Amino acid sequence: MSDVGEQGQGMRMSNGKVLTVDDEAIARRLLSEFLEDAGYEVAMASDGEQAMAVLEAEYDRFDAVVLDRVMPRMDGMQVMRAIAADTRFIGLPVIMQTALAEPDEIRAGIEAGAYYYITKPYDEDTLVRVVGAAIEKFRQFREVMSWGIEATAGLSLLRRGEFQVRTHQEANMVANLLADLAARPAPVINGLMELITNAIENGNLDVDAADKADFVVLGQWGDEVRRRLALPENREKSVSVRFVVSGGRVDVAIKDQGAGFDWRPFMELDESRAYDIHGRGIAMAAAFSFDTIEYGEEGTLVEVTFPAAR
Repeated sequence: MSDVGEQGQGMRMSNGKVLTVDDEAIARRLLSEFLEDAGYEVAMASDGEQAMAVLEAEYDRFDAVVLDRVMPRMDGMQVMRAIAADTRFIGLPVIMQTALAEPDEIRAGIEAGAYYYITKPYDEDTLVRVVGAAIEKFRQFREVMSWGIEATAGLSLLRRGEFQVRTHQEANMVANLLADLAARPAPVINGLMELITNAIENGNLDVDAADKADFVVLGQWGDEVRRRLALPENREKSVSVRFVVSGGRVDVAIKDQGAGFDWRPFMELDESRAYDIHGRGIAMAAAFSFDTIEYGEEGTLVEVTFPAAR
């Protein structure tokens, strides 16, 4: 294996392309071996400046970045801010990995936009699970963002409406349509995808987050969702997504038919959940996607607002 911008040898398949960034050569190669064994194509960089050079040269080819926080010349926090500020990298998941495990350090990384936060030392299974979950979410985001403007432009003429959603594909479609009403579509798409997907999975289908992580790693998550959707008790369930455009803002209400849940622990960017593969989407949506987010009806209803496009 060579370092900057080149993939490892012996790759038979690719589940996606990942950039690993660490100033320690042993750590870089260990990360790369873990990911290559799991079927990922890997490029490596030894510091932040090299990482940005690799990303800029191949800005549309990477599915995730595994980034060390403490490095010379340009540290991980600086890299993450540079990625967040560049529209070419919208939605690209950054997985921060570091020996800094203080709560304040973890919170700072999450608030800067890290999708996940792993402290050293970590095991191969944790790394592969986190990368797999991040890439799955990023691919959904890119699929939605790739849909043509012509398919959504007509929605801008509507002032109110309601969708009935059952599947992930329908959730992504509705998120894309509603984000077309937003002043800043990209963060709104991410937030709506999180909330509508949560309503389908945790609400209507009663999915446990730990079980989902196992299915994702095994590549069986899509099959499991289809199985649950086909169960007699779920066939008639849908998620209602209502919207109103008024006074320069968009109000969206998402209502599922599940048993509800205690949303309060999930509303803040809590460092205690920084290592969870799933379960941080609500907090990320609240922090980065919407002006307001409020739950009601014992967790089966969530209402959000965001600025409307002019």
